[in-house]
Amino acid sequence: MKYYRIGGKGQYFSSKKTYAYLSVNKDNEINDADKEPKIKHLMFKCPYCGRKVINIYYTNKNIAVFNKDKVGDFSFGVTCYGSFVATEKLLNMFDKYNLTGIVDYIEYKYAETVKRKPITSYTGKLYDVKITYLPIIWEHCENLESDEGDKKTLVFESELSGGCIHCCGKKGYIGLAPKAKVYLENLNKVNIDIFSTMDNPTAIFVSERLVEACEKEGITNILDKLVRVYDDSEYKGEDK
Repeated sequence: MKYYRIGGKGQYFSSKKTYAYLSVNKDNEINDADKEPKIKHLMFKCPYCGRKVINIYYTNKNIAVFNKDKVGDFSFGVTCYGSFVATEKLLNMFDKYNLTGIVDYIEYKYAETVKRKPITSYTGKLYDVKITYLPIIWEHCENLESDEGDKKTLVFESELSGGCIHCCGKKGYIGLAPKAKVYLENLNKVNIDIFSTMDNPTAIFVSERLVEACEKEGITNILDKLVRVYDDSEYKGEDK
């Protein structure tokens, strides 16, 4: 089965994407002095070494803040890695087509722009969605020439002091170029429709089943951002 990563500029709040995140306005800031009770949510704990742990915290004033008033069915979540913001239409699609990979979601109580203006482009319910992490490793990344002249992806050796090879990976990637070809270990054994990886949770991957469902249901803000990814067995580079 084919898989795709949701591509883009590789940086948050780009004009090329629509992002949402927990409000950092003073009345909703996680570390604000008002001592408002926080809801702790365990996002990830490495099942192999147990050292790499990611927690997120919700306030009762769970507000989605978008960088612009142009909300599609899919928006990139920045409350934590490996998350996205979905409309009810998108969540219903997962149920209708028996798509897998969602592990949890929480409803936003309100939506606004970074200028604290109400969202008017969408009036239904919005959800912060958490997805599955898989222990597959990014083995290779090939930079391709881009029409936009983007800088090449910066690749560096991973520091394993905070975890193990499964949750920290072999290499780290900064500024993943929009058209970079990524090769994943054992991707041909995956049978899940949306996931992120333990070693590089900034990227979200989707199956061709999910893509086909999005096309049938007219899901917005995702189909034009897909970049094919490959199993490591297909890599033909010089460092093979």
